[in-house]
Amino acid sequence: MSVYYDDPRYSYEDYWKGRAYESGVDKTVLGQLLDLIEDKEKKKVVEVGAGFGRLTEVYIDKFLKVILVEPSKKLLDLAYKKIKREGKVELREGSLEKIPCKTRSVDVVLVVRVLHHVEDLDLVFVEINRVLKKNGYLILEYANKLHLLSRIRAFFKRDFTYAKDEEPTDKRSFKNVIEGSIPFNNYHPKSINKKLKKAGFEVEKEVSASYFRRGYIKKMFPSPLLSTGEKVLQAFLSGLWLGPSNFVLVQKKRTV
Repeated sequence: MSVYYDDPRYSYEDYWKGRAYESGVDKTVLGQLLDLIEDKEKKKVVEVGAGFGRLTEVYIDKFLKVILVEPSKKLLDLAYKKIKREGKVELREGSLEKIPCKTRSVDVVLVVRVLHHVEDLDLVFVEINRVLKKNGYLILEYANKLHLLSRIRAFFKRDFTYAKDEEPTDKRSFKNVIEGSIPFNNYHPKSINKKLKKAGFEVEKEVSASYFRRGYIKKMFPSPLLSTGEKVLQAFLSGLWLGPSNFVLVQKKRTV
């Protein structure tokens, strides 16, 4: 993943310039889930795959210590320029597969817009369990295989077993696969929850989000209306897993 994001021909910052709606949803849901965590657990937070620090503003004032972990040296340099809070914020090179933190040293781990690049979920969840303290929390976002549009497509293809198939869906084109590009997996919510439980976690809260991320929808309706609609759909439909992006708040219940 680091090689891809370090490529000078690609700008992750530019990628987000046309996605204010999606970024706003990420920040809102992340803030809501963080508010569910007791203050006594908000000492040290680690965001793995922090990129250029897009989400840091949401949680930087909620914790005593903030560690940003990112495999891309290019993105870490951007984060350093963006976030100047010496003594409170620390930047480290690393990945979900090998988090550069001591065992049982972290209160909260954040993983947003990263899991779709991961293939070995079991390995990753065990590694997160390792760095979390007893009763620590993980806030995880992942690309949802069961979003509404994918179900509609499956229906018209007469694929009536799609919703039951818990295997991930690789969204890369055939050309991307041949070229060996990084994985881009959409995951089944049931599979994610099973693997989290196996890795010693218990689900506290789930939120399905980003219902209006289609480009033509964002052009048709003003941002305030989309934000209002997003809140309504999250409140009534999250349990159905219909949004393209799923967030889950889980607590570590045992060491594995």
